[in-house]
Amino acid sequence: MRTHQSVTRKRGIRLVDHTTNLSPNGITCSAVSPRLTEWIPDLLDELRPHTERTIREYTTTDPWRVSSQFLSETLPAWQTTESTWTDDIAEAVAYTHAITALALTYRDKDTSELSRYHRHRQEALIDTVTSIGTGRGPINADLGALAKGPVAFHREFEDHPTVLTLILDGSAWTNLTDRRTGVRALAAIAVLADGFDVRLVASPTVQRHLSKRYPHWTECHLNLTVSRDRSPHTRPY
Repeated sequence: MRTHQSVTRKRGIRLVDHTTNLSPNGITCSAVSPRLTEWIPDLLDELRPHTERTIREYTTTDPWRVSSQFLSETLPAWQTTESTWTDDIAEAVAYTHAITALALTYRDKDTSELSRYHRHRQEALIDTVTSIGTGRGPINADLGALAKGPVAFHREFEDHPTVLTLILDGSAWTNLTDRRTGVRALAAIAVLADGFDVRLVASPTVQRHLSKRYPHWTECHLNLTVSRDRSPHTRPY
């Protein structure tokens, strides 16, 4: 019989196994596949209450002014007048305004009591918040928006990082044919680790698969190395 172990919070990525206690205040995503759109929106939706609570710890009024103050800390480039915003900056700005409005304008509001306008607006804000960085957000931006939006916010304004436990879907990873899809998913996990305590759960089989197919990433982030007899055609990421 194994003893369940607790893990101290810190930003970054680490492997944990099923005997490690899951954080009761954290977020757990099961069946994490290499396809971002299958789990990032759900993760961001579960993150919403954590982000909104952090926002309300700073203030409870004037969403636009407050979100602008947040952006001055997380994304100083948003105020520039010398160049056009990139897509990731534009989407991160949209995210920050949206999550702040949800936290302050729609706090404890029953959807059934909202007017048609506010129901539609709330739905649009939630869609903005849960699609950032997936390529399906308001600007169709990629992972740079995820880094500049929710990740930057939690890195700057959360003293104790939220725990994200990601349980990898073994068959989805080992049966993946498009390696680029896996590269993008691993890049997303690395981006999340800049603002959160990311705990990765993967079976020994999946760990071996990842270390052979993505040796640079697994060695850098998980301290896993491939065997010496690996194929000379193994790619570096």
